[in-house]
Amino acid sequence: MAEQRSYINRAVKATLKRALDDTRVVAIQGARQTGKSTLAKELATENNARYLTMDVSSVRESARVNPADFVRQAPEGMLVIDEIQRVPELILAIKEVVDSSARPGQFLITGSSDLSKLSEVQESLAGRLERVELMPFSQEELLDAHSSFLTSAFSDDYQPEVDAVFLSRSEYLEAALCGGYPEAHLRASKQRRDIWFDNYLRLLFEQESGNAKYVNNPEEMIRFLGYLASISGKEAVVNNISNDTGIKRYGVEQLIAQLSKLFLVRVVPAWSTNLTNRAIKLPKVFLNDSGLLARLLHAGSDTATNLFSPIVGTLFETFICNELFRMAGALDAQPEFYHYRDTRKREVDIVIEDEHGKILLIEVKASSTVAASDFAAINYLMERHAGRVARGLVIYTGAKVLPFGERRQAIPAQLLW
Repeated sequence: MAEQRSYINRAVKATLKRALDDTRVVAIQGARQTGKSTLAKELATENNARYLTMDVSSVRESARVNPADFVRQAPEGMLVIDEIQRVPELILAIKEVVDSSARPGQFLITGSSDLSKLSEVQESLAGRLERVELMPFSQEELLDAHSSFLTSAFSDDYQPEVDAVFLSRSEYLEAALCGGYPEAHLRASKQRRDIWFDNYLRLLFEQESGNAKYVNNPEEMIRFLGYLASISGKEAVVNNISNDTGIKRYGVEQLIAQLSKLFLVRVVPAWSTNLTNRAIKLPKVFLNDSGLLARLLHAGSDTATNLFSPIVGTLFETFICNELFRMAGALDAQPEFYHYRDTRKREVDIVIEDEHGKILLIEVKASSTVAASDFAAINYLMERHAGRVARGLVIYTGAKVLPFGERRQAIPAQLLW
């Protein structure tokens, strides 16, 4: 577990500042308890802005009664509205303001659900809104590092090197067990983190269960999320999920969409081109945080040191993929994430495509050793798409950078941050 500092810089802050410089409405969105309000208050202070939160009942009522005047409280500056999804009527009022003035940085809003899914946003703020996701802490943020991995790995001259100090397999897994939720990191023990995660989910789903048509109570929502935790990093076969959970196929699809809207899970589509027409078009699903996943899978206190734990592979892959998702969120030109699997069961865990169409192929392995066979699917795709693939990497828990051919390397996971 990384040492908790009194203040932790958020990597997306620079992205938000750039957005506020040229965009009328900027939104910070993400799961509850990821630090959106803290970051919004910080930006409000730096911009001499007015901060208002819809979590306060009196403020919320004022916004509902008179949204038109509510959004005009900072006519020459910036108005920060926290948890705006609680009063969606404000969206149309904001539209009226920004339609009369193209001045950038008029509104900074936050939401704990995907604002693009609100009909009011879809109809009113298209072309006027930039959304930035705030995920739980990354290792880069916790360690106050400054990683350029996602841009460097695409370059021809990428030469990964390991510092003198390296992490052991158990240290990686300890970090994965902690995850990145700020409040969980304040807990002194795994037991205390488990209690926090239990209360977090119960309270969240008590609020959300009224919106779920296919489950009856928060406990059922937690059980369904627990099922998704068991297949984190695997293909989401809706028929199988339906059979295993007893929820109808349409209900499964709606529940996954709802959990995605709440930023608790991320759906990663399959990658294919015309040349890979044998690819199976099934998405993968990932939980948004390895600490949350560990709790839902009932990880024990010995999981980090247990060589035979059945959840280590899922835990480590979810941990690494979330690190990559969080890095991408801090970039202006955000790459797209996919996975690959074909009918011959050739699989690549993560396929990252940049804005130029270049491809980065990544396999994730919880072992501290790597074999040539771990590159089989990477080799296949690199040969088939030689002009597009920048590099093939196996990310593992060992301590050395190991070459496995031209632009093919096994690298310690710590090189990501």
